[in-house]
Amino acid sequence: MALTACTFSVGANLISVYMASKARREGLSRPQTATLSTVQGATDLASRLSMGFIADLGFLPKSVMVSISMGVLAIACQFAHYFTDHSSMMVLACLQGLFGGARHNLQSVILIDYLGVERLAKALSVSMVVMTLTIALSHLIIGGLEEATGEFDAPFYYISAMLTVSSLVFLTEPLFRRLDQRKQMERVAAV
Repeated sequence: MALTACTFSVGANLISVYMASKARREGLSRPQTATLSTVQGATDLASRLSMGFIADLGFLPKSVMVSISMGVLAIACQFAHYFTDHSSMMVLACLQGLFGGARHNLQSVILIDYLGVERLAKALSVSMVVMTLTIALSHLIIGGLEEATGEFDAPFYYISAMLTVSSLVFLTEPLFRRLDQRKQMERVAAV
């Protein structure tokens, strides 16, 4: 479950990678495109600090926080066709900055909560290998979609699909946790 969610959440990384290319394709100048990246980076920094603080308060489960973030980005990517000028691209940059770092920020904590500290090293190594392979494959898919359509709308729809799957998997985390706890209690009772 954690591996699947982390695999598909790499879509959040891909928005940052292809946002500048989409901006240039839409006719934005180099300084405007650089401004998008700067705003995205600044909002990302503020978001990571505040998200860690909010996670420590415990208002929402961490998996739900990541799920909401991935869901917001998935919806934003569905509107990629409408990001055509500097103002609308700035909205995408701000959304990416605010919500794009959620998985990075909370991944280790979620893995510890779900798998335990004793399994963290193995879980991180496996998830990093799978995410790296997913990103590599996604670049090929996105490149093919861009070449086939001549625009960046279809690649952003692909990213949206990845983020939607990730969001839904993160939402099911409490269900899987309860099922695992039930199985562990049955094993203990059987012994």
